[in-house]
Amino acid sequence: SFTISLGNQVKSTHNLRLLASDIDDMLKSSNDEARGTAYRAQTAANLYSQDLTAIVLLLTPKDWPKYKFGQSANKESTEFHFDNIETQFEAIENDFPAESNGVIPVKEGDFFITKHSNLPLVHVAFHLVIDFEYPTIQENILCRRGELVLKCIKGFMMENSRIPKRKADKEEETKTVQFLLPKNANEQQFNSQRQWLIDTFGAN
Repeated sequence: SFTISLGNQVKSTHNLRLLASDIDDMLKSSNDEARGTAYRAQTAANLYSQDLTAIVLLLTPKDWPKYKFGQSANKESTEFHFDNIETQFEAIENDFPAESNGVIPVKEGDFFITKHSNLPLVHVAFHLVIDFEYPTIQENILCRRGELVLKCIKGFMMENSRIPKRKADKEEETKTVQFLLPKNANEQQFNSQRQWLIDTFGAN
């Protein structure tokens, strides 16, 4: 974990956290009933606040059919607040004209958003379509792309820190941004990503 401050006149404090975990484990309900209940209560309590939590999920074009009909974490419990996930996916499909065979042609660069009140500590999911099937790319090129992504994230966070907040009479709360590596990432990969965060954000 690192702590950074962004902004010139008005400082915005963020915690950056680097994790190695399976994203499915993060979204599934806890096996501990008391903890799961606490997570759901906190998710509901923050639903109409400025403390919303979002997650970015990656999928490939080939993932879409099973993505839509699969057993995802948001199907583990009933969605009482927003449309259920099936209805949200149907609305999303209306934005993608179907091909003659009825297949929805999502492609790299497409994205869509779903809203949730029944996921543990997640209110909004940004689903980004990517392509994992490129020919083998040299590691140094992948590193440069990773650094570019981090710089774009930092740029967004700096712009967001300049937006006037409604909590004028209350000290701005610290926001947390988590960066997730695959659960099987080795120590060298983890340390490399950690150094990128330090170099990009000037973390301490």
